[in-house]
Amino acid sequence: FSQLPEDEQTDEARKKPYRLMGRLLRDQDRDIVLNLCQYGMANVWEWGKETGHSWRVGGDLGHTLTQGGLYTIAEKNIGIRDYNGPGGWNDPDYLIMGMWKTPYDKGGPLHPVELSPNEYYSYMSLWCLMACPLFFSGDMDHVDDFTRNILCNTEMIAVNQDPLGVCAEPVFINEEEWVLKKVLQDGSVVVGFFNLSKSEDRQVRADWGQLEFCCPQTVRDLWRQMDLGDPVDNAFTVTLGPRGCAVLQFTGE
Repeated sequence: FSQLPEDEQTDEARKKPYRLMGRLLRDQDRDIVLNLCQYGMANVWEWGKETGHSWRVGGDLGHTLTQGGLYTIAEKNIGIRDYNGPGGWNDPDYLIMGMWKTPYDKGGPLHPVELSPNEYYSYMSLWCLMACPLFFSGDMDHVDDFTRNILCNTEMIAVNQDPLGVCAEPVFINEEEWVLKKVLQDGSVVVGFFNLSKSEDRQVRADWGQLEFCCPQTVRDLWRQMDLGDPVDNAFTVTLGPRGCAVLQFTGE
């Protein structure tokens, strides 16, 4: 966009090259996925689906990842959730995990992404709940077992790939804790509990009124891939470490 003359800095001018590329790709005799990377400019979520298949909703996450950018871009993404769904997807940026270097580190060494284990879980959880494209950004030759297990949890990926394709909606969001819920095609509801504190454990609670449940629920922990005993009623509380999360699947009795 910086290449556009000052008198052509309009939304239509910004859309033009992407629309051209979309038309050219549609004329090819094979399937091609087009991701529009223009950093959320010109409200791309309003027109991206007519041109491509996914679109970046903000700037490069790598610059802000360790300063809370993970939650900032997720909150923006949730705010435009109605534009997300089969055939067109809001893209908050890559899953930056493991060993990597930025495009600006030309010739520099690889270094670990400076996120805690809890933040890795929260990162993947948010992307799966929001039905975002799962693009991994890291060095494939240096993926450790922990990172691989985060990326390859089949039950979390199933949440991301659910055929309804809906982005989670906020039950509540504040500076200290989030609760998000995502309805799946089979009628069950996946709920993400998040502690945003960098230093304190926190109990995060959601009651049945907030979650719009009307009966006892069986509960499955999707990260641990295990059922949590007898059905529960009225409310559910989880204790989370700093920047920790829990992702639970609730199924009505």
